Amino acid sequence: MQTKPVGTQVINLLGSLLPQKRSLEITERLFKSGNDSELDLQQAKSQYLGTLATIPQQEGNLRQSQNASRILLARPGAVI
Repeated sequence: MQTKPVGTQVINLLGSLLPQKRSLEITERLFKSGNDSELDLQQAKSQYLGTLATIPQQEGNLRQSQNASRILLARPGAVI
């Protein structure tokens, strides 16, 4: 199994936020008008909030990877 670099994961998460938020907004409108179920609304909300909650953890992982690279390269203040 091949894993994506942490930086790429953060970028992908940030990139998926706007479409997920838009989907949630549409689902909320459909639910309020009676054209969508509460289950669909809860799923859209859960997906958006789950992604939102994951970002700080992934950003922390990215900082850890950058710090480890700096230590390995003996360049503590360097931008990696």
